[in-house]
Parts: sequence; C-alpha cells; structure tokens
Amino acid sequence: MKDVSPSLNVRVKAVRKTKNGIAIETASEYEMKKVLECKKMDELGLKVELPKKIGPKVIVYDVPNEMANETLLDELYSKNVKEYECERVFKERVRVVSRASKKGANVGNVIIEVNKRMKERMCDEGRVYINWYAFKVREFVSVLRCYKCYMFGHMMRECGVKERLCQQCGEPGHMRNACKNACVCRNCKMKGMNCDHSVMSVECPEYKRMLEREQMRISDE
Repeated sequence: MKDVSPSLNVRVKAVRKTKNGIAIETASEYEMKKVLECKKMDELGLKVELPKKIGPKVIVYDVPNEMANETLLDELYSKNVKEYECERVFKERVRVVSRASKKGANVGNVIIEVNKRMKERMCDEGRVYINWYAFKVREFVSVLRCYKCYMFGHMMRECGVKERLCQQCGEPGHMRNACKNACVCRNCKMKGMNCDHSVMSVECPEYKRMLEREQMRISDE
C-alpha cells in the first residue's frame, strides 16, 4: 500500500485488518472510485472490491434450544410469511445465522437472515408465531469486534496482538477486574477523539460510526 498511496492521492480515513486482507475507508465516494480503478493495485497483484451487501437480519428471543432449525423455519414461513412471500423466495433468502444461549439455559436467541420485506413485517408485528409460542423479534445489526484487542473488523483468532488487552484501559498485562486505571476507549484514542468511556459502550462514537457503516452494507432487496 505504501507503493500505491502517494500516486493515488486520496484521503484515507481508516485502514484495518480483515479476515482476508485489509479494509480501506476513504473520505469520499469519488476517492473510493479512484481506489477501485487504480491500475497500480493490479500491477502489485492486489484485488480491490467493494464490501459485499448482506441480507437484513432479525433476532428471535427465547427460542427453546430443543427446537430444530428446520422446524423453526417451517413454522416461520407457514404462520408468519406465507401470506405475502412465496416459498421459493423464502428458501432462497432465509437462513439461521447463529444461535446462542446462556450456560445451562433451556432457551436462547436465534439470528435469522431474511429480506427487507420480511424484516419490516416481522419487526412491525414485534412477534413471530412458532408452534404454540409467540416469540419477541426485532431487527439485528452487529459490528464485528475482536475481544482480544477490542478493535473492529476482525475476530480474536485473526488478531495480530500478542497479549489480550484490558477492556477497561486498553493496556496489556492485566484484565479489567484487576485494573486500577481510568476508563479509556482504545478505538477512539487511536483516532484522536474523546476516549474517556468504555470501549464496549453503545454510545461510543467509533462504535456508532462502524454500526452506521454496517447498516449501509445491508441490501435493500
């Protein structure tokens, strides 16, 4: 990238590691287009592409762990979606992304990828009806975060930091429960912004920026 940046003449707001490369954030769409069309990238063997669009997601709360994904999706279609969406589209677009529950719990939350129309109808209703249950549902948007260095865009197994950092102050050598330092958001500190808040705060400016960017990736179809 050092060989490319001087000749490209673009304002780069952020560069971060991803699973298969790096993500570059430019200051404008025009500059993003310059990066996409840069021939120097090809000469260096670098592939440049826009982030792929992702389907909207919903989270369904307190689903019994014993309920199979197949049963869940069959009931989701027959009792909630069938009246406005064809089965072919449902099978093409809908999938269970993940399931999570607390240790020892009999129920857990299910993340399901849908399309825009299904997401809007389900969230407007606020409930989905499965078997004899009515489960609470809402839109789900998440930001990929590493819980080793607390930066965005990669997971712990992909992290380049050697030692896990303290969630409280962002320094190595100790964990949050033993930290005596003031609260410092590592992400905002690296951007030169106000950082006297938790790195896990939903009010964190950098988290909000990443969340907004993730929302822009969601397909409108």
